[in-house]
Amino acid sequence: MAPVIEVRSLRKTYGTLVAVDELGFDVEQGEIFGMVGPNGAGKTTTIECIEGLRRPDDGRVRLLGMDPSEDRRGIAKRIGVQLQDSALPPRLRVAEALELFGAFYERKADVEELLSILGLTEKRLSFFRELSGGRKQRLFIALALVNQPDIVFFDELTTGLDPQARRSMWDLVRQIRDQGCTVFLTTHFMEEAERLCDRVLIMDHGQAVALDTPEAMIRSLGVENRLIFTLPEDQSMPMLTELPQVSRVERVGDRVVVYGQGARFASSVVYALENAGVSFLDLRTEQPNLEDVFLRLTGREMRESCYEGLWSTHAGEPEALLAGTDLDLLHSGVSALVRGLVRGDVRERAHAVAWWPWVDGRLHAGLHGHDLGHGGSHGRTYHHQRLPRDGRVAALPDHAHAPADLHSS
Repeated sequence: MAPVIEVRSLRKTYGTLVAVDELGFDVEQGEIFGMVGPNGAGKTTTIECIEGLRRPDDGRVRLLGMDPSEDRRGIAKRIGVQLQDSALPPRLRVAEALELFGAFYERKADVEELLSILGLTEKRLSFFRELSGGRKQRLFIALALVNQPDIVFFDELTTGLDPQARRSMWDLVRQIRDQGCTVFLTTHFMEEAERLCDRVLIMDHGQAVALDTPEAMIRSLGVENRLIFTLPEDQSMPMLTELPQVSRVERVGDRVVVYGQGARFASSVVYALENAGVSFLDLRTEQPNLEDVFLRLTGREMRESCYEGLWSTHAGEPEALLAGTDLDLLHSGVSALVRGLVRGDVRERAHAVAWWPWVDGRLHAGLHGHDLGHGGSHGRTYHHQRLPRDGRVAALPDHAHAPADLHSS
């Protein structure tokens, strides 16, 4: 059976930023396929190229046997999409939202059945504004399934949810897959990818770092097990590195971490400690996981910040994202700025606040043909304008300058 998604030598750039670089993979029918990586790795751009929201610079993409760039109408009928950031009118009722979205399609699911599957029956008459975060996510999943899609895309499905709600979402994803729908998801939670996905693609710098089942990735890289315990600082410890199962030992204060492999790794260490009369406390083991695999492959932490992830590529020149002449690049720069304001840590918000007046001035000076909607800073409205034939926006006005303090940060 042919793959439902085929990606060959996919490449997408935004100015000098290479977002996706010669990427290739397949997704088989009926599987849960996961894509993981830090912000800025190219995950969202890849998905948007697959969905037909962006046109690749080079390469070949096929979704359900169709070219997403050429047959968006045909593809839209057969896929469902749950975006990372979504919203509905606050006074729209749950059942009304499903009826409204279902009216866009010839093939649609039964609303009452969807409400039952997603656990929203008792909330069918509730306003969107009255729903909890978990129920809002359930509603967005229901909207992604309203056209009975062959493939559904989930982008950061459980971000912002508490552990109980997150695990409830995992059960829903498995149920969706069991009903015959292929699931393509992106996530920052490595535990989520490890527990849910049949196969996982790890991306970094726009390229595929690894592609396999989570179990095979962990096993093939030989990532070590860890045995962790507490030992009083005044107590000596036997030479555990002499054990064949132990590769190294780290001790910081009263905390000891022993690394090793083998079926008798934990028991041999415990036996050596007891044989030496060592009194240890808080003993626990940690198994290798996908985050260990990612660190081994890339040396980078998984949870890089959303704001730094996009701009770090430009090595201290974030104005390239906001003052450039590429529309997609400009969208990305403004989006990163807004995410920094809304979801960033203290440093990210400080950077975003410093940049915002400059961006506001740039927008007010006239992004010829660039559509940023109707919302603007300080109550200002940015009106829709016609896009020039060359698809480029005006150059940065001479009087607009980026904040100097950002160049030294």
